[in-house]
Amino acid sequence: MKKTLSLILALVMALSLVACGGGNATPNSDGSNTGDSTELVFAHIFATDSMEDKCAKMFAEKVAEYTNGAYTVTVYPAGQLGAMAEIIEQQQVGTATFQIISTTALSSISEYAAVDSWPYMFTNREEFEKAYASDAGKEWLAKLSEETGFTLLAPMYKGIRQTFVNFDAETIDDLKGCKLRVAGLQPVLDCFTCMGVAPTPMSTSEVYTAMSQNVVEGMEIEMSTAASMALQEVTKTVMMTNHGAANYAILVPTKYYTELSADVQEAFDKAATESGTWLADQVEQQDADALKVFEDAGCKIVYPDYSAWETAAYGSYAEMYPELAKYATAMKEAAHS
Repeated sequence: MKKTLSLILALVMALSLVACGGGNATPNSDGSNTGDSTELVFAHIFATDSMEDKCAKMFAEKVAEYTNGAYTVTVYPAGQLGAMAEIIEQQQVGTATFQIISTTALSSISEYAAVDSWPYMFTNREEFEKAYASDAGKEWLAKLSEETGFTLLAPMYKGIRQTFVNFDAETIDDLKGCKLRVAGLQPVLDCFTCMGVAPTPMSTSEVYTAMSQNVVEGMEIEMSTAASMALQEVTKTVMMTNHGAANYAILVPTKYYTELSADVQEAFDKAATESGTWLADQVEQQDADALKVFEDAGCKIVYPDYSAWETAAYGSYAEMYPELAKYATAMKEAAHS
């Protein structure tokens, strides 16, 4: 019922936007418009005025600027049009055009999306951006578009994932058998099993209480996200495992995107790149601030030798998913070339 209502709401909003504007407006050479503006829906689940929401609004402003007002993007934050999966459905039927999420969320459509969360492809922003700009990165993005029906505009760095546990730990070996909250996607579960922990899928909203009650012993997540969840209050050790760097991306249906003129595609790409760079800058600063939050809370910060996890990622885990490993290995090589 909730899904049906959200789809109906999205359709009503989309129709109301169309009623307010035309569908084929283009800018004149002098910068004025021919006809009314084409209005598009950008829906996402992140809180109003979060950095993700600000990124979406910046994208909307730049689309209007770079198309001289021929396209207008209206942002609906905080799950107003539904959860991630519901927005994906709306994009597939055309009642929403854009969404900002991590590519891993598309794993329900294609297993190839799980490459986004493959461990140790890169361990910093420079390597991340180098990999996605490489031929290997472009090949994976093309494969993902083919498999999912979505084009990723400007994959954005969203921080390196670390491990937060509620017990004293010094080495990677201390995490063996640890009940660690991870995303409930089979490739992710298999990955952490290969690395020797006990992966436990759970809603992020439940993790704080679960760690305080020892239902789970830890969580792997980006530093700034962990601080926003107040994990410093239930964390004893922060293990700087640097094991993952999933992306954020602005998703647009490939069929819609490829039917646009080259000029409009270029405008969308430019808007996504500039807003994505801004978001990545915010992430880097927030991660640095968040590390201090954990230090000030008295959490022990450990920089372990994580070579055993990296070996497992390109050993036993790669053997389970050889097709995905092919892309992950190529992107890792590009990041370090």
